[in-house]
Amino acid sequence: PVESYLSKQAYLKNTNILQTEFECKDGSVFSIIDFCPRFLQHSRAYRPASLFRIITPVKGNSKIRVSCNPVHGWSKKPAKPIQANSHIRYEFDSGTLRLCTSMPLTYLLEEKNFILQEPIYLALLWDAPLEADLQQVANDFLERPQRYWQLWVKHCSIPTLFQEETIRSALTIKLHCYEDTGAIIAATTTSLPEKLGGERNWDYRFCWLRDSFFTLNA
Repeated sequence: PVESYLSKQAYLKNTNILQTEFECKDGSVFSIIDFCPRFLQHSRAYRPASLFRIITPVKGNSKIRVSCNPVHGWSKKPAKPIQANSHIRYEFDSGTLRLCTSMPLTYLLEEKNFILQEPIYLALLWDAPLEADLQQVANDFLERPQRYWQLWVKHCSIPTLFQEETIRSALTIKLHCYEDTGAIIAATTTSLPEKLGGERNWDYRFCWLRDSFFTLNA
């Protein structure tokens, strides 16, 4: 939002799909849904390296601004945007990042303020083009992961005590599982030193056997 706002955030029930709702100073409201596609296709998990965002007006006409500023790894050097017909791409040494959107590309490149009057779709894709209609793909990719996560929860053995909290924890742990081996990484962060400048500085993106043992027991 361009002006001051209040926001609240929650996952869609029994999923790893995140919804953020903004209430702007003028009373207008809009929501953002963020998700990574994941669902079964041809009996295998389909999980492309992509991030989708759907921005939807709920009440009134909110004034918003959209920006995308990817950087090169640890150097944090900004990646230069290259405008194409229907997307913006950013070149990296290891591949290409593409941002496909239904909003005007000039609004995004110049970070212009504009009035949100209809749903806006954005897809951030790593090293792969989007070869179908963005709105259709985004809606399909939203519906299918929602069913996937809810079906996964349905087949979990969840106790009745603190059920909602247990389901949320299980969904979070599921995101930390490396599918090829079943290994559970300690966290999605990198390193937090126990003492600044000391030796005890671990990379939590690895599977630590002791931590995994505790997680599995829980």
